[in-house]
Amino acid sequence: DSKETFSIGPLDNHKSGMPSRQWQKDAPASFAPALSQYFSVMENLARILFRGLALALQLDDASWFLHEGRFDEGHQCALRILNYPQLQYEEEEERPKKVHIRAGAHTDYGAMTILKSGGPGLQLKLTSNKTDGEISNDESSSWIDVPHLSDA
Repeated sequence: DSKETFSIGPLDNHKSGMPSRQWQKDAPASFAPALSQYFSVMENLARILFRGLALALQLDDASWFLHEGRFDEGHQCALRILNYPQLQYEEEEERPKKVHIRAGAHTDYGAMTILKSGGPGLQLKLTSNKTDGEISNDESSSWIDVPHLSDA
């Protein structure tokens, strides 16, 4: 993977047990406040989505996922900013003839991923369960394109 990454965790690192936020010294003055505010907005969105998940699962308590020990003030969520720079080639002959995979197949960690995509390209792998409960990783698995909403 050729990418640039920056990550932060919850504001209260004592409750979460995660490292404290560290900012680049040469970053613009607005970077830390803007990213902190965005993290807070994403925390609130996650709370709303967890309530929706509880309702979809028909749990008696719509706040079930928000109780202590789940998605509470000590959560360990991370905000990761990823940039995949455009690949540069000096000569046309250097350009790969096949598709160049920028981020290979992987599983995100945690209960939920909220993604702000910069364009189309994200795919989801659908797998089928075998009768013994194991996940199939054979030809019965398929990749589908995730729709990109440019104004979302």
